[in-house]
Amino acid sequence: GVCDYLFTKAHSYAYGAISIVTAYLKAHYPQAYMSALLSNSKSLEDAGPYLHECYRLGLDLRLPHVNYSLGAFAPVGNQIYFGMEKIRDVGTVPSDAIIAERKANGEFTSFDDLQSRVSPAVLGKKSMQGLISAGALDDFGSRGGMLEILEGSLASARSTERRAAAG
Repeated sequence: GVCDYLFTKAHSYAYGAISIVTAYLKAHYPQAYMSALLSNSKSLEDAGPYLHECYRLGLDLRLPHVNYSLGAFAPVGNQIYFGMEKIRDVGTVPSDAIIAERKANGEFTSFDDLQSRVSPAVLGKKSMQGLISAGALDDFGSRGGMLEILEGSLASARSTERRAAAG
């Protein structure tokens, strides 16, 4: 009856208002809008249509980078950097540690610099493999080379951390 009709009408007005606001945001702030959509995707498979839309809009979508990326997808100037949290085997804790260290002490200058400044207890083998494979460390050397020296580098970082803790 009448209640069903009013319920439908209220919903159509609400959806209309949401459509107007989202269309405005997409038209005037495309980097921020698409970053938010990508960040809220549950997986990269779910993000596929949004990634295609970024390409269609001509947005510059960048690989993750330890010196520029945040945890979530983020607009940096005219670019959108892939969020480090979305990298397989990285997640929130290592991502937050990298960002906090970068904010406190500046950008990372090398593979060894990253390993010496972020605890291997937080940024372990799986997380480092994820960062390397995703391209977040491409400025520091070849992916294959970094994966090859990763084990020894982590052992050295653990040893240094133990010596520092012992005084």
